[in-house]
Amino acid sequence: MAEPVTRELCRDCGTHIVTRGPDMADTLVLEIGTLDDPGVYGHPRMAILTIDRQALHHVPDGVPGFERMPPRG
Repeated sequence: MAEPVTRELCRDCGTHIVTRGPDMADTLVLEIGTLDDPGVYGHPRMAILTIDRQALHHVPDGVPGFERMPPRG
């Protein structure tokens, strides 16, 4: 059974912005497409759920991509 996670939403429109989990102490999943200037946060470390990627979604060269969730550990 999967551990529950906390999803943080925009208080104005309800868009999903951040996910935090109990096994993610120093990590969070940030929905980068929700930001006005994603460059402020550096570069992506990985792309997840790429199985659902649309043609307009670009994963930069050198960024590891996973069709589903990456292996833990």
